[in-house]
Amino acid sequence: PIEIGTKATVEGEKEVDPLDKVTLTDTVSYTGLVPGKEYKVTGVLMDKETSEKLLVDGKGITAETVFVPETKNGSVDVTFIFDATGLHGKEIVVFEDLYRENVLLATHADINDEGQTIKVKNPEIGTTASFEGEKEIDPLDKVTLTDTVSYKDLTPGKEYRVTGVLMDKSNGKELLINGEKVTAEATFVATEASGSVDVTFIFDATGLHGKGIVVFEDLYRENALLATHADINDEGQTVKIKNPEIGTKATADSKKEITADKITITDVVSYKDLTPGKEYKLTGVLMNKATNDKLLIDGKEITAEATFTPKATTGEVEMTFTFDARELTVETEVVAFETLYRDGIEIAVHADIEDEGQTVKILPLHGS
Repeated sequence: PIEIGTKATVEGEKEVDPLDKVTLTDTVSYTGLVPGKEYKVTGVLMDKETSEKLLVDGKGITAETVFVPETKNGSVDVTFIFDATGLHGKEIVVFEDLYRENVLLATHADINDEGQTIKVKNPEIGTTASFEGEKEIDPLDKVTLTDTVSYKDLTPGKEYRVTGVLMDKSNGKELLINGEKVTAEATFVATEASGSVDVTFIFDATGLHGKGIVVFEDLYRENALLATHADINDEGQTVKIKNPEIGTKATADSKKEITADKITITDVVSYKDLTPGKEYKLTGVLMNKATNDKLLIDGKEITAEATFTPKATTGEVEMTFTFDARELTVETEVVAFETLYRDGIEIAVHADIEDEGQTVKILPLHGS
């Protein structure tokens, strides 16, 4: 009797990534043929889940091979080439028919035959974004965001590429810095089916106070998109740029008015949303409210600065301005302006010429 059996593989394997060009080889073994005569094997791919023909773009996938056996028993390969990008997780079964002169001689069509079956993998990725392990960072000019992309159901030994883009959580659109997207990518060879790879984004965050940033990632093999992780509400994918703020309260000997002499103005600068354990610098300058310009004594500005490392996100630090005010012959309101820096980057300013809290009135020694 004439019989056929089939063994389906993709490059010898029973599973394949959902690539845009998959080559499935079905080795059809036969018995009882007549050597020297021409035969034809025709095959079709079946969807195991539905037991119907597998459809890609609405079409079935078929292949055939015409051959002349040299012996009555042997084998012949039938090759199917198809786009598997939409077939994540599908089990595909190859059905084959053997003909001679258009007469059907044998069929092998068993939806449950493991030998006839291959599986399209279902790669997935998840991501965890952080700044050196933290979910928030100050608005510095060079911020390094690391996105750890975990993957599963890849093919060990194959090269993959992960590409990422930063998204603005407030509007769900790509984050633009100087009009450009922030992207990064990493290429890696999977050593196991599951694992993780880091994708690193370096960008200028100075204008992004208070922004929530979400990392979207895509996984490719041979330029075929295999998996995407793009959820604007996923906490794991999200980091935040802090929004540091400062407020100031200036006094002279705890008073808001003082007579011109050698004067010490103490400015208590309150801060919030800083990063504990990091070093900050405050710089201050006294302004003349009447002119809305810097106060000049002997032609010089009156400045002060303080460096500090906060233990908590909120707190306060004192700044001291000391100067000789005797040359002020008219009543003068001075306003303390303060700027907060980290790593040389300005991250907060309090400079309101009308702010009573920042203002001290200096009265001339001998009237005006």
